[in-house]
Amino acid sequence: MPKTDEFREKVAALCHQQWSGWMEYLLEKSYWNHDGTVIIPFPLGVRWRNQANAPYTDLSEEEKDSDRAEADKFIALFEEELEAITQDDERLDDLLADTLDELI
Repeated sequence: MPKTDEFREKVAALCHQQWSGWMEYLLEKSYWNHDGTVIIPFPLGVRWRNQANAPYTDLSEEEKDSDRAEADKFIALFEEELEAITQDDERLDDLLADTLDELI
């Protein structure tokens, strides 16, 4: 599997983790009916709709902190990938230098 595909899968797994965490929270706060339908309590529905419609800059600091915590997970993943790329580049530089030394 190409490295870009591997990284894509890591990002997709993180996206799923974030989505599934949100869904667990939403369903935990909701009411389940006997027929399998789910009701989100009105105050939470209004709050979440307002948050969804608000630009990031208009969120409260607490709401921004929650988004920042999620962003930090992506940053860590990107930094890990960048470190791996950097190490690969350094190994390639060493291999090229060794090859040039043998040719000279």
